[in-house]
Amino acid sequence: MTAQVMTRLSSADVVESSSSIRSRADAHPELETETLRLVNLIGYSAHGRTFARRFARATGTSLPGSELRALIALRPGSPTPIGELAAALNLDLGQLSRQIATLVESGLVLREPDPTDRRRMLVGLTEEGTRLLHRWRRGWVQDYLGPVGDLSSDQLGALAEWLAHVADRLSEALGVEDSGLGLPMGWQRAAKVPHPEPALKDYLRAVVRLAEVVGRSHGFDDMLSAVEAPVRQHSWVTLRLIGAHGPIAVSELAARMDIDVPRASKRLRELREYGLVDRRPSEQDRRVGVVEVTPRGVDLIEHVEEFQLKGFRQSLGPIIRADRTRWTPPMITLVSRLATQAQTGTS
Repeated sequence: MTAQVMTRLSSADVVESSSSIRSRADAHPELETETLRLVNLIGYSAHGRTFARRFARATGTSLPGSELRALIALRPGSPTPIGELAAALNLDLGQLSRQIATLVESGLVLREPDPTDRRRMLVGLTEEGTRLLHRWRRGWVQDYLGPVGDLSSDQLGALAEWLAHVADRLSEALGVEDSGLGLPMGWQRAAKVPHPEPALKDYLRAVVRLAEVVGRSHGFDDMLSAVEAPVRQHSWVTLRLIGAHGPIAVSELAARMDIDVPRASKRLRELREYGLVDRRPSEQDRRVGVVEVTPRGVDLIEHVEEFQLKGFRQSLGPIIRADRTRWTPPMITLVSRLATQAQTGTS
């Protein structure tokens, strides 16, 4: 997720005065917490197998999550030096070259020498890769349409204002740009919205831009390093999932993460080594083992989330009461409905 937001702020930067906390509590303090919840929903869904599953459902094409991130970082009609792409994805050149080779074999990416400097390699989308990317983005936009179907023009306009502000601030703090592509071609036809009102289009532009900024960030690893957490992104996601749904059987945990049981067990071993989770017999059936977060794990989750929220608030800047009053109710509606979609798989 947006870890760089936090790591670019010193500890002094993220300490808020008691007066600012009181003023925020006076009027909709949940605006930032709900917005951060949205950012985390996007962050969790933009990495790993969940991302690959959503992509396959939207496009009919199955690719590993690592290759997908490389594919989606490319822009139609604009070849990119492979070194720049590696820096944008926070990957070493060898690792990215292997991912690009897979995409080239799949007919989705072209790799060729730069005509101005043949020592440098350029990578870009093929026609099929471009079509696939448009198909993905059309399906992806629909994820954000359902939750706002009954909102008024004023509510959609308020969401558009707030989400555009968040996208601007996060883009600046993270040093990450969106694709610049805007809404995908044909989204109205795919979504069966032939004549969308201006407020709906403004909302979709803002939420798509925010999702792209978050999706193009480096995930949760920078933030975890900043708080000296002993785990990295995959294990952190596993810990949060156990915290939300535990005690939970290993088989159910694996299913929720869309990985096999041996891989889930491997992640659990690391968490147990650090004393963050524990395993015990189920109270309902002692033949079944369940895992749950230990007090030490709970402390880590609370510490990371507090650090994240402070940095997030600091990056967004001050918000006047009138704007909070307009922005908060539709934001709560959007996030609660998106969270329900994510839990039920109805997106």
